[in-house]
Amino acid sequence: IGVAPALPVVGACIASNTGNVCVPRKDSTSQSFSHRIMDSVEAYQKELGHLPVPDGAQVENGQAVLVTDQPAGMAFLRMLDGGNPQDAHFLILKDAKSRKNGAVYGKDGKIGGLYDAAGNPFHIVIDTQGDGALEAKRGDETETVRGKKCILFTAGWDRKLGTWDDYRSWVGK
Repeated sequence: IGVAPALPVVGACIASNTGNVCVPRKDSTSQSFSHRIMDSVEAYQKELGHLPVPDGAQVENGQAVLVTDQPAGMAFLRMLDGGNPQDAHFLILKDAKSRKNGAVYGKDGKIGGLYDAAGNPFHIVIDTQGDGALEAKRGDETETVRGKKCILFTAGWDRKLGTWDDYRSWVGK
C-alpha cells in the first residue's frame, strides 16, 4: 500500500488534486477570549445584578452591540476589568503583540482594545431584554443565536465579516 504524498498548505486552504479545500483555521485565542468574556459577563451579572452594558452602547431590539476597538466596547472591557461600582475584576486579558492576540492598553493603563490573532476587533452582542435570543449581523449574514446572554465574533483571517473564516463563539471549531 502506497503512502499518499503530503499536501501543501496554502493559507487556510489545502491544495489537492481536485482543487483547494478551505477550512477555517482554529483560533484558540479567540475561543479562549470568548469563553473568558462570556464567563465574566455571567459573573458580573451575578455579582452586580445586571449585565455590563456601558453608557454609549448601541442598544436596539433588546441587544447591545459592542466592538472592542470602539469607545463603548472598550468601556465594556473596563467594566469587566475593575471599572464597575464594586471595583471587582472579572476579566484579566493578556497583552497584545502588534495589536494582535490580546488587549492593548493606553498610557493611562486602561484597556484600549481587544484583538484576535489576525488583528481584528471582537464584536460582542449582549441580550439586554433577557429573551435568550441574539442576532449576530456579520456583513450580509445574520444569524439568530438562542440560549446565550452574550456572543462574540470576529472577521477572521480574511478581515471580512460574513465569510467562511469568521470566528463565532456559538459554533464549535
